[in-house]
Amino acid sequence: MDHPSALVADGLPYVFDQFTLSGRAQALETLMTQDPTTNPVPLDTATAGPRSDELPLGRDVVQFPSG
Repeated sequence: MDHPSALVADGLPYVFDQFTLSGRAQALETLMTQDPTTNPVPLDTATAGPRSDELPLGRDVVQFPSG
């Protein structure tokens, strides 16, 4: 936040230095129709790979570097 008060403060933009995009999950409506005990959650890996100075999106599955 740019001020100590949540009533008049604005959020500050941010990004992560590094992460690896493993893939993107399907929409929640699609996932709710699947049985997670028998099927792993499918990921679209078309855009997978290392990222820097970005913010993951809502359905992105990511890994952060250790340490």
